[in-house]
Amino acid sequence: MAQKRVPRDRISYTSLIRSQSKSANWRRALQLINEMTSANVNIQPDAMCYSTAISVCASAGRWQESLALLSRLNKVDKVDAVAYNSVLQACAVSGEWRAALKLISHMRQQQHQQNQEEEQKQHQPEQQQQQHQQQHQQHQPEQQKHHPRSQQQPQNKQTQRKPLVDGYSYASVISACDRAGQWAEIWPLLELMQADG
Repeated sequence: MAQKRVPRDRISYTSLIRSQSKSANWRRALQLINEMTSANVNIQPDAMCYSTAISVCASAGRWQESLALLSRLNKVDKVDAVAYNSVLQACAVSGEWRAALKLISHMRQQQHQQNQEEEQKQHQPEQQQQQHQQQHQQHQPEQQKHHPRSQQQPQNKQTQRKPLVDGYSYASVISACDRAGQWAEIWPLLELMQADG
């Protein structure tokens, strides 16, 4: 009986990459990512593929490889907190405090930009609702314009994304500084963590 051939698609590759986690086989994970983009396969890795490979490299303490994958991910999709924190953890294990400080600074900038985008999206429905109410009132009799039940309250059902920077992020950077003996860098981080809430 002929064996069923496993299709070469994004899902299969992601599963293969994930299977390298237990043994922390980061070389094989990178090989699979590069194989996907080769001329023979020509499959563009998505955010899940890259995040999974980053996690494998991070579990092996390969911070440089994790950071390189993060850069590649950033070119095809937005980087989430899981991918960022995986790289920070790799930096913590290796004591790479400079890379960790640089990365968390970038994360805080991205977080600020994300907050601004969400605030703008939150105000857009409110403005549209107000314009709709004004147009609706213009076509209503005068006695209905001031009726309480005719006023519709704007609803905000926007769901906020998970913050990029959290306590786990700061703990990883602090661990990297502590491992490298850079204790002077820890107090400013604690102040930033307290300011971010």
